[in-house]
Amino acid sequence: MTRAERLQYDEALKKYRDTISVFEGVRMEGNAEGRENEKKATIQRLLASGASVDIIAIATGMSEADVKLLINEITKDS
Repeated sequence: MTRAERLQYDEALKKYRDTISVFEGVRMEGNAEGRENEKKATIQRLLASGASVDIIAIATGMSEADVKLLINEITKDS
């Protein structure tokens, strides 16, 4: 492989790795957003069934303060 070919190969490889990195970042953001939406849905179901904040915190593994924040977000969205 000539020096010019090697430089061209290295540049193509860098672009490929950058593209993969961007896609991985987007995938991770999507997963985090999905988990957040699922927690909100779980909290809504638990609230509808009459569960208290402390029970919701235990069921979701979240702190009571975080549960209260999400409840406020949910009630704002409704």
